[in-house]
Amino acid sequence: MWMNVSLLFTLLILGLFLAIVWAGTRLMIEVLAWVFRGFRPKGPRRRGRIPGDICPNRQCRYVNPEGANFCAQCGTSLRVTYTPSEL
Repeated sequence: MWMNVSLLFTLLILGLFLAIVWAGTRLMIEVLAWVFRGFRPKGPRRRGRIPGDICPNRQCRYVNPEGANFCAQCGTSLRVTYTPSEL
């Protein structure tokens, strides 16, 4: 009976120690990342659409600034243009 309690207590202490080591390691990684970023915050994580227009050329796929008419990398037209008679 006492041996089981002793083993359980030892495992509990070991688990607590490993949790503290894990949390300390995560904290150190975050601090080092913050230092190497130049003390700037991470900023918001963007999800969804990439700001700008992706080149339709399958070999290029360059991300151009928003509102661009032509790809800055390969020169492909980013806009579909229609003449007034086609509308």
